Amino acid sequence: MVSKVANNTLSVTLLSKSCAIAQLLQQQILAAIKMEMAAADWLGAVKLTPETIPLHRLPDDIHIIYRSPIAFKLAPVLQCPAFALANQLMAAIVLNLEPLKNLNNFPEISQTVLNFNVEVIYPGWINFGLPNQELGVWLQQLIDKPLHTNSVLKLQKRDDKVNENLTDTFSYFGVQYAHARCCSLLRMAHQQGLITLKAWEGKTAVWQIVEPQPIPWLNDEQEAATGLVGLRLGHPAEKRLIALVLDIVDAIDNLERQRGLKFARALSQAFEEFSSSCRIWGEVKTQTPKLAQARLGLVAVTQGLLRSLQDDFGVPVAVEL
Repeated sequence: MVSKVANNTLSVTLLSKSCAIAQLLQQQILAAIKMEMAAADWLGAVKLTPETIPLHRLPDDIHIIYRSPIAFKLAPVLQCPAFALANQLMAAIVLNLEPLKNLNNFPEISQTVLNFNVEVIYPGWINFGLPNQELGVWLQQLIDKPLHTNSVLKLQKRDDKVNENLTDTFSYFGVQYAHARCCSLLRMAHQQGLITLKAWEGKTAVWQIVEPQPIPWLNDEQEAATGLVGLRLGHPAEKRLIALVLDIVDAIDNLERQRGLKFARALSQAFEEFSSSCRIWGEVKTQTPKLAQARLGLVAVTQGLLRSLQDDFGVPVAVEL
């Protein structure tokens, strides 16, 4: 097996029909384990599944990094140092995913392609870093393919009376207000020609930005000047909102009602902080229109998530209040 040093960063390509990054990484880690250790007698006994692969996003809103302690979980079973095992798994992940890079040449394959930087951190953590350019690709995916969830909330009977302490009118009103505010901003931007929305005049809350395509998430001016790819959305309120969007998308298909309501409230509050701190109109619109469009893209992403969460709760989705 090929061993990598702890700070060696590798680029890998991941594909998924879902926007949930955590699930995607868990699947790839499990595939690497099976490829690297298929002959091991313990593999069948452990009964690993993607859901049981430990993985979490680091609480850092500036850099998007997912970390897995899977090597620590397997080291005692294999009687192998976690650091060596983590390096073996990193090499297997890259080897397993390398052929998938060629799928970039086939646009008819409607899957998301993301490149992660993978590194092993002593004494055995495996880190998956999402560069700014790939974060822009991921955000665009949420714009191009409006989210349709399979949340466990939808599996609950619609005719059941929702527990009153979870359906507090004030709690839901805050979520509905944030959603309506998103719709108002998008409607105004469409009317002023800053963006173009698809089917925005209808009663449906499923709106989609079709122009500009793609959203100018990346700061091409910075890239031209420094060679570094930067995200236009660099304000702390923007970063916090993006980080929360990542966490909700990772969890949305397995949300129970209490946690779903908590996420909806947090998303509403993060959006209010963003909208009060990050201007779209005035000088921003006239002097830096691409920044205004990127912020509107984030508004559209937030609106889509708030819509999905309200739909899961069975709460009426209003486009204006």
